Amino acid sequence: MLKHIKTLTVAMICIVMALCVSCKKDNAEPSSSGGSTQTVATVTTNDVTEITQTTAMCGGEVVSENGWAVTERGVCWGTAEHPTLSDSYTEDGDGVGKFTSTLTGLESGTTYYVRAYAKNAVGTGFGEEKSFTTVASGGGGTHEYVDLGLPSGLLWATCNVGAENPEDYGDYFAWGETEPKSYYDWSTYKWCNGDWNQFQFQFTKYCTDSDYGYNGFVDNKIVLEMSDDAARANWGGDWRMPTYDEMVELKNNCTWTWTAQNGKNGYRVTGPNGNSIFLPAAGYYYNSSFGGAGYYGYYWLGSLYADYPYFAYYLYFGFRDVFIGSNYRDWGRSVRPVRLSQN
Repeated sequence: MLKHIKTLTVAMICIVMALCVSCKKDNAEPSSSGGSTQTVATVTTNDVTEITQTTAMCGGEVVSENGWAVTERGVCWGTAEHPTLSDSYTEDGDGVGKFTSTLTGLESGTTYYVRAYAKNAVGTGFGEEKSFTTVASGGGGTHEYVDLGLPSGLLWATCNVGAENPEDYGDYFAWGETEPKSYYDWSTYKWCNGDWNQFQFQFTKYCTDSDYGYNGFVDNKIVLEMSDDAARANWGGDWRMPTYDEMVELKNNCTWTWTAQNGKNGYRVTGPNGNSIFLPAAGYYYNSSFGGAGYYGYYWLGSLYADYPYFAYYLYFGFRDVFIGSNYRDWGRSVRPVRLSQN
């Protein structure tokens, strides 16, 4: 009899325990991964790039769905900190992984705050907040510029002289000339009296050595006058070509990334404040030949190489190198204007 009672007691205990486990399961939060914690997705925010007056590029990455499928992702932005989906936002797919977002409808010269987001059944997760300032309008007519946050406060144009878009090559100029032409040579160079032979130049302006001047001419001018500056002559206002020191500042204070924009190779030059410009690999002209486009960039500076006045300084780059050198003044090269900060 006692044995039957013990057996019955053990059976009842097992039944009670089974009911308790069942109740716990019935009260647990549902989870697609079998867990019991409700968590929004984990998402990160990319840096903001390709900033213009009215657009910018951003994006992010959904690192983890945390057990609940991500049904929508993108970025949200506004002029106040901590933007949400009540502000402007993009929709850039679903699920885990990286995504790219285009911000449109921005106001020029305005500071924005942006965060990546990802939605799942639990709610909306946000990435870290980034801020950026759109390109300001005004100054030098309709030409846009970017404040890269350089120590000097110098503002860099978004396009070459003669270009409509940042990736366009634009026009080509001999150093000290203000109009493009079909043939680039000493015989057509404005400041050389006729041709040259065995480095017997005949300079009539910007000459530091009488051996190279017409009839011994020397004026010791080593910086372009504004009347001979292709940027000032074509764009007006206070636009001009950068000096040697200003190009050194750009080279040493910015991050240079070889990339392509709308199918054109060149460098994305990103300043200390995160703003950037694009310098296309626009090539060069010599005589009537056009070369190097897509592979090399050559950008004139407004400074003469004083030791050898048949040379002027320029920025040269390829996909491996960026340096400042000097070369013949009669070649056709690109011009990227600058202007002083208005602060």
